[in-house]
Amino acid sequence: MLLPRFVAALDQSGGSTPGALDRYGVEYTEDNMFDIMHDFRLRILDNRSFNSSHMFAVIVFKESLERGIKDILNAKGIRTYLKIDNGVEEDGSLKDMPIIDMLRMANEYQCAGVKMRSIIHSVDTVDYILEEQFSLAEIAWSAGLRPIIEPEVLITNEDKDAIEHKLKERLTVYLDKLVSEVWLKLTLPDTPNLYSTIERHDQCHRLLALSGGYDLDTACEKLKLQNNMQASFSRALVEGLTYSMTDKEFHDTLALNIYKITHASSVIR
Repeated sequence: MLLPRFVAALDQSGGSTPGALDRYGVEYTEDNMFDIMHDFRLRILDNRSFNSSHMFAVIVFKESLERGIKDILNAKGIRTYLKIDNGVEEDGSLKDMPIIDMLRMANEYQCAGVKMRSIIHSVDTVDYILEEQFSLAEIAWSAGLRPIIEPEVLITNEDKDAIEHKLKERLTVYLDKLVSEVWLKLTLPDTPNLYSTIERHDQCHRLLALSGGYDLDTACEKLKLQNNMQASFSRALVEGLTYSMTDKEFHDTLALNIYKITHASSVIR
């Protein structure tokens, strides 16, 4: 039996870094927050429980690549994926980004692939968001990089369940058009096994779940209700980690988080 593993998301960028550092409990300024965030990531990666027995890939921010984080991941036998988006517009679509430059960077650092995150705010915008994401996925494939498509549905959205059912329906249509495989990273749905037919689609290489703001225990319980989904958690992964912890406290907390996530994830195909 294969050991369940997951994808760690350590790709906080400008918009999400302040919140991550606030939860970490460390003082920072606008000038040094990326330095402190990088030190936080290194503290996570240096932890002996962060290894290829528990995770098969890590999603990183471009500054992490420039600071040498891939060398650490290579030594641990963990694949690297690069977040290439610059955040989202008010309608949930992707902000302008230097797509060619970001793909070139991913290739220069020999990343396995790239990730783009959008937000679906309503049933009416599902196709709009998927059209953009799948178009970029084709460009990524043409550059020799595996794309991770992340059309997030916010857990606070009152129409979350309706959007997710529409998303399932339309994902099948877009996957049918592909000639190459993609990874899908989706919000943990309210309906158990909602995306089971998506996971079995020939063009869906892997189905990942984002925690989306759920606390760790809630995210893991929801994940257990979804067959063949692996976690790709960010905030939930580092829940409870604080700057003031001793090395032992930090290790024990992270090790427990990793244990919970690993055992909530489904076995890799």
